[in-house]
Amino acid sequence: MVWNLGMICVGFSMPLILLSLLHFYRPSFKPKWWFYALLFAIPVANAGMVFSSGYHELIRAIEVVGNNVPIRNTITTWGPWFTWVHTPYCYALAPAALYVIIAGHSKIPKFYRLPSYYMIAGIVLIFVCNILVIIPPVIVAGNFDITLMACSVFIFCAHLAMQNGERNLFIRYARKYVFRHMSQLVLVLGASGKVADHNPNAAQRFKSIGVDINLNDTTLSCILEGFKKIDAVFEGEVDGEFGLDIHFYEGKYKVVLNLSMHEMNDGKDHKLGTIAMFTDVTQNRSLIAQMEAKAGMDALTGLPNRMAYDGARARLNCKQELPLSVIVCDVNGLKEVNDTMGHRFGDMMLQSVAAAMESVCPKSAFVGRVGGDEFVYLLPKANLEAANALIQKIHTTVANVKDLPTMVSVAMGAATKYSENENLDEVITQADRLMYENKKIMKGFTEN
Repeated sequence: MVWNLGMICVGFSMPLILLSLLHFYRPSFKPKWWFYALLFAIPVANAGMVFSSGYHELIRAIEVVGNNVPIRNTITTWGPWFTWVHTPYCYALAPAALYVIIAGHSKIPKFYRLPSYYMIAGIVLIFVCNILVIIPPVIVAGNFDITLMACSVFIFCAHLAMQNGERNLFIRYARKYVFRHMSQLVLVLGASGKVADHNPNAAQRFKSIGVDINLNDTTLSCILEGFKKIDAVFEGEVDGEFGLDIHFYEGKYKVVLNLSMHEMNDGKDHKLGTIAMFTDVTQNRSLIAQMEAKAGMDALTGLPNRMAYDGARARLNCKQELPLSVIVCDVNGLKEVNDTMGHRFGDMMLQSVAAAMESVCPKSAFVGRVGGDEFVYLLPKANLEAANALIQKIHTTVANVKDLPTMVSVAMGAATKYSENENLDEVITQADRLMYENKKIMKGFTEN
């Protein structure tokens, strides 16, 4: 009976090993009662035979024990139960366990596979020992069963795997919940550029602008098209240093989302996909605008901004500075450049025009950027002839701007306040009207 206890341990070890593997690789697997009944029917029958008789014929048909002291040799002929039921049962469960390992191991991300390698080492050892046992004659190392030792080693490997597996499972759940509760809108794009995963915040926010995310179907360009349909304004470039700012309205509130891209690779410079991250920077951009306004400088061109222009207009609108001339300038074709080449080239155009305008501005005059593509000169103690002469100089200087993929031109109009009784706002309106007339003429000339 004591001799046959090893067979009982082996019989129960195999189904327990299979259950531990199912629990490890498929934690959601919940077996039914009949599954347990089928799995443990043969081990329970083994135990019943062993405890009913020390030399049950179905287990051991013949057993001869030699009295060669101090070592006793045994010669065993196994019975039909052991040969045709117990052994096939164990060998059937071993491939089943191996299948569970292979199927489960391939689905585990590479950086989580260490615990699975422990399982593989244990099951391989069981296979090797079982193969050795069935090679005739029966191999028994001394007086212990090597299959039982293999099961014991597997239990140790399984213990290590479970320990590390619980830690990995915790990390995976932690990452999952961090991903779910991030305030940013996160899209995981596969190698094809289609959305492979996203966090709930992204789905809810994009749905509000009319874009439903369908995994393995929706692309980033589809989402950007959704923003265009609600008249969103894009500023910057996706692959630029500061990303792409998307300005749009949610109800009556203006919102700014910043889109940045982060490439994923496998550590061997092989691209796996991309993470697109939308961050709400509304408050940040508002604070920057307020700081720039207080500083009186336009961040893009380095010229004075509208707040500085308002101050200069109030300062120069006096009798001592008459005649006061105003030149209103508008950059031609900026929208087309932004739409066809991208905002990065549009920004470069504005910066080049601003540098050209500043280079010809008289020391006593003021030039500033007061809008997207609009610039204004204020020329104290300068009549209309002086203003027109400066316009010609500006045309020449801007036309000589290099290192841009397109020709640059500026539409301009000038008007002058000669007397103290004239309204400066009306003079500026007149200059603005003449600028638009000049723009129409320049556009017609370009089309012809």
